[in-house]
Amino acid sequence: QAYVNTTFRGASGLVDLDRITGTRTPQSAFFSLTNFVVDEDVIDDDSQVGEHVLPQVRFKGVKTAVLHSGTWTVIKPYTFNDGTHTIPLDLPVVIEHARGLGTGIVVVG
Repeated sequence: QAYVNTTFRGASGLVDLDRITGTRTPQSAFFSLTNFVVDEDVIDDDSQVGEHVLPQVRFKGVKTAVLHSGTWTVIKPYTFNDGTHTIPLDLPVVIEHARGLGTGIVVVG
């Protein structure tokens, strides 16, 4: 009980704990979401490694959103691995065959 009644200053500011759950209150939390993308502004020469020439790729961190006082604020759209701003599906799309059976069932059955 003494723990949840504690308020202290942390790295991101004042830490206030919910008296019922013991978790940090959204009002005292600060989070930022950083997206690491290829830095198109930096042009480096290729690098010689032994007899191979390898292209150099540099990344930069781009702050895309912040959570402050329980509210997310979008600063810039997040860029996903495919280069778009569209959230990818968690699983691949199931392809149905003409008989209406999913791919897994056709392979097994």
